[in-house]
Amino acid sequence: MYPVAVLIQLVFVSLLTVSAAFQRITEGRMATVNHENVPNYLRTKLDPEVENRFEAAYLRIPLPNTPAETLQKQDKQIQNLNKVVNTLIEQFQTAQNDWDSKTG
Repeated sequence: MYPVAVLIQLVFVSLLTVSAAFQRITEGRMATVNHENVPNYLRTKLDPEVENRFEAAYLRIPLPNTPAETLQKQDKQIQNLNKVVNTLIEQFQTAQNDWDSKTG
C-alpha cells in the first residue's frame, strides 16, 4: 500500500498534466485543473464588489410609469419633436426664399 501523501501527490500530478479532453471541455480556457483557476470557473455568484455595484446601478433605474403617465410623456415628446421639425422647416424655407431672391 502507498502512503496517503504519495497518493495525494500522484493525484495532484495527474491533475496538473495537460488534458486534451479538459481543454476541449473548457474550450481552451484551461489546460489543467489547478487550485488557482477552479474557484473562478466554478463560481456561480459575482464577486461581492461587483454584485454591490450591480445592485447600486439596478436601484438607479426608474420604476415603470403607469400607462397614462407614459402616454402623457410620449405626447409631450412628440409635441417637442414637432416644434423642432417645424422650426427647421421654416428655417429651410427662409433660406430657400433668400437664395431664390438673390439668384432670381
